[in-house]
Amino acid sequence: MNDPSPIDPRVGSPPLLDVSNLVKRFQVKTPQGPGELLAVNRVSFEIYPGEAIGLVGESGCGKSTLVRLLTRTLSITEGQIRFGGTNLSEVAPAQMPKHPLRAKLQMVFQDAQDSLNPRVTAFDAIAEPLRLLGSDSRESVIRSQVEEIATLTGLPLELLQRFPHQLSGGQKARVGIARAAVLRPLLLVLDEPTAALDVSVQVVILQLLSELQRSLGMSLLFVSHDLNVVRLLCDRILVMYLGRIVERGNATDVFTNPRHPYTRALIASIPSTGHDASQYLLPGEAQSPIQMIRNPTAERCGLYGRCPRAELICAKQAPPLLPVPNSEGHHVACHFADSFQNF
Repeated sequence: MNDPSPIDPRVGSPPLLDVSNLVKRFQVKTPQGPGELLAVNRVSFEIYPGEAIGLVGESGCGKSTLVRLLTRTLSITEGQIRFGGTNLSEVAPAQMPKHPLRAKLQMVFQDAQDSLNPRVTAFDAIAEPLRLLGSDSRESVIRSQVEEIATLTGLPLELLQRFPHQLSGGQKARVGIARAAVLRPLLLVLDEPTAALDVSVQVVILQLLSELQRSLGMSLLFVSHDLNVVRLLCDRILVMYLGRIVERGNATDVFTNPRHPYTRALIASIPSTGHDASQYLLPGEAQSPIQMIRNPTAERCGLYGRCPRAELICAKQAPPLLPVPNSEGHHVACHFADSFQNF
């Protein structure tokens, strides 16, 4: 769906978004005493102009927390976020709504029904960002811009005066996308935007996003638990497990040659891949992300206890995210990545 570009956007241009060693801890109380929930653990990655990046992982792995950090609706514990050359780490969440770069970093939420005000028409929902952050406050200009983005997102103009309850699920999804794209952002962050839609509607919305990305020249960060959906849209993939990025690389490389056991289990669970899912199942439960303050858990691989290849070093030392030899931008965090070469 997202045809590979003959020109790699990463060549000769600085990253649009540069995330370095990002950490988010929440203070929690447990029966054993005070602890910390380590939701995002030393995450680093880049997004270049014109790229579509997929962030995948199971529920609870830290995807939504990471999105809130990137969009500056949640405070950062450690690390840095640079967007368009500006250090957004220094911008407090309360300051972000009025920050000059707010218009260039927009978000599409998971459930369009919940994110739309039921008492506001589709037109006013799309116009709101223009009235708050646009450069021209004239209503005639705002109407023109709303109608233009409605056309680009396939939303019939006669539906703009309808309220959310008068729209179908697909139409509400288009309103949510139009509202985020009307300011022509440089980066559009999408948090599971198709999760609440029927499969047939999902395909249409993915096609729309791909076309919109090309026509507006945006970068996309597409967050999902569904690798199959991400494969259709994204150039590169980040795989997240228990707060860490455990594998990243070109979408084709990650799908055809996954080097982390968790990535292999995710891909094998997709029926269309033809893999025997039972062969790649990971037994047991994920480790708790909560660490006791008085007696912190030793640094170890987050998959320890579930991985079929686990050894003593995995219990003592979390593997760093390192390049896969003879690959182009493929990285994996596994002490025994070479053991998982043949899918």
